[in-house]
Amino acid sequence: MSAVGRGGTGTAALLLACIVAACGGGGGGPGAAPDPGPADLLSADVETLDGADADARDGTLLDLPTDLPDPGDETTAGDANGDESIAADPIPGDVDPETLPLSPVDTTPPVQLPDGVSLRVATLNVYGFHFATPEEIGAWLGGQDADLAMLEEIGADTAARVATAAGFPYLFAGGGDEALLSKTPLDGPAEVPLVDGRGLIHATTVVEDVTFSVYAAHISWHVEGNLQARQIAREVMAADPLPHLVLAGDFNDEHYSTQNNYLDEVLTDAATSMGWYPGQHITWPSTGFDETEGAQTIDLVFFRKALPAIVKGLAVLNLSPVLSDHKPVVADLLYPREDLPFASDPLAAGRDPFAAFPPAGTRTPNLLVNPGAEDGLSGWDVGGGAQAAATCQQLAPRTGTALFKGFDTQPDPGVPWSWATQVVDLSSRAAPIDAGRGRLYASAWLATGYRTVEKDGEVSNLLTTYSDGEVIVETLDATGVALSRTVSGRRDTLAWHPFAAVVDVPPGARAARVTWMSHYKSQGGDADTAAVDDLYLGFEEVATAHRVLGGTLVPGGGKPGDPPALAIPAGWAAMPDGQPVGPWGITLFPPYCASGKACFIANPGVDPDTEPVVGPAALTRTVDLAPWAADVDAGRLAIRWAASLRTFSALASVHLALVVLDADGSPWATFESPPLQAAEWTRVVQLTRMPPNARKVRIEVRTPLDRADDTVFADEVSLVPERVPASE
Repeated sequence: MSAVGRGGTGTAALLLACIVAACGGGGGGPGAAPDPGPADLLSADVETLDGADADARDGTLLDLPTDLPDPGDETTAGDANGDESIAADPIPGDVDPETLPLSPVDTTPPVQLPDGVSLRVATLNVYGFHFATPEEIGAWLGGQDADLAMLEEIGADTAARVATAAGFPYLFAGGGDEALLSKTPLDGPAEVPLVDGRGLIHATTVVEDVTFSVYAAHISWHVEGNLQARQIAREVMAADPLPHLVLAGDFNDEHYSTQNNYLDEVLTDAATSMGWYPGQHITWPSTGFDETEGAQTIDLVFFRKALPAIVKGLAVLNLSPVLSDHKPVVADLLYPREDLPFASDPLAAGRDPFAAFPPAGTRTPNLLVNPGAEDGLSGWDVGGGAQAAATCQQLAPRTGTALFKGFDTQPDPGVPWSWATQVVDLSSRAAPIDAGRGRLYASAWLATGYRTVEKDGEVSNLLTTYSDGEVIVETLDATGVALSRTVSGRRDTLAWHPFAAVVDVPPGARAARVTWMSHYKSQGGDADTAAVDDLYLGFEEVATAHRVLGGTLVPGGGKPGDPPALAIPAGWAAMPDGQPVGPWGITLFPPYCASGKACFIANPGVDPDTEPVVGPAALTRTVDLAPWAADVDAGRLAIRWAASLRTFSALASVHLALVVLDADGSPWATFESPPLQAAEWTRVVQLTRMPPNARKVRIEVRTPLDRADDTVFADEVSLVPERVPASE
């Protein structure tokens, strides 16, 4: 984070903390933040917090409208501009803005890993060098310090050019389109033919006196992908005698697909070990929104189930400019030195979505009625064709006899949602809530029904832009105004996968509202739909007060509404979810919001009635800190400021800024997150201590809009007051 104050500028010691909903890391290339180096990209000591789970664990609370009959109606209230005149003493001149940024995540002691053999693996489908030259890809790859690299859609001659530019001394490229690059000698290189014309390339190599069997893969999808994956799992892996193994490449489908179910018989992928749900971090496409095959995690790194590696870290890299239509994936793996698995994985517990929950069997009773649709839709207010059913295409209920799901047939194009909501009264718990000792535990299981294709008796999921689902958990005050909003992120997993969140209840909350939504995304034909089962909401009175002092200061999470929560300048506009919008041509694959029914879009030509104007534009809101004046002046108040951001291409950029205003209303200091150029929804979270006498701050979602086709998006904006230990 940079802090810009009166009389000077500088770089704070604490930089960006990017907590993602469906995102990768920082960018690379001209004008972007540098790629993380080997030591900091994949740290064994830092747990990556993802999406809404991260928001909940860190206390980031987001708002939703108060529309109980229709939980998706994105209306807001409040003055977006604010009165910037401040009746207070000036901020002291001896306060250094550089001392105010705080870490937005709680630090944990480093995990002690067992002794083992470390292996860094990179994989990238280079897309036939349509986006970058072999030398450009090699230059990037050379900076990753990988031990092995698996490349796809590449020829032997161009692979040699990449290897030279990257500094890899050993290379094997078969007659197909895969290449294997290595720092250590490759022994017995060979091609492994698969059915329907695909293949693997294979070699062995010795790392730290341990012999590894290494494979590069690029397989098909649908029935052909099923057959190839089955052959890999049941023939190739079964015939390989080496327990130390890594298989990486482009698998053209992701975890829970019918083809990856074959691979999962004997292999485990690093993304699953990290606790990611499929699609949480997108490896294809590298720009734009969901294409014909959806937004996918299809570039994978596998190892044997019988001898699993500890995944020290995994990164899907959002580069700018992009190198390919795929994003690179880099994994840091730790293998046992011997042929016996590690006794345990010390990182696994922290990646469990239920890690912050009380142990199973000790959790408080479920406050939701009919949480699994066994009583139909009883207890839920529903809309958009939401229903209770015995099945959802291939899905059976996770437990019990029923599940919730969206519509069966394609809805009106303007209303591509199903939803259900339930409000739980918390007024009997007012005392602990107002003392800052109320905590909610929320969870659900989500999945998407899918269509299938069949050939010669083999049935595969039909790879498409699957409809997705989400769960939204809000706290409400006594009048029904939402104080906080925690979201699961939109998910389209092909089997049941959990969402879990811990919500520190802001003082003044008197109810909780749980909503599930199914978003239609199918490209023609019969609609698939998202499903949800086994919803849970529990309340606990904790012994020690949490840090959250109030609800978000951005009504509605910044959702578009009337009146708007954010001031909307030229260049920005409200955007309905899932609709073809704008004159710049986003029509075939419409843009999707991070959550709910609407979000914001910026583009120089966003207003079709005016000439496009290239230049900076910012969504803004000024908020009052007077209710926490005592904490501000004692150095105990911090503002957690956050938003979900993304770009359409990787060349555009967007970032957050927090402007602290002085007594006369002028900017005293501006804190900025680094530019985000990721073409996927990315949760950006910052935490900043307020200086004495600060009474107002302004949040800004900034974009330079340097080019006529620059397009960026913003959603789920929040400003949450927190009490932190006083500064020394």
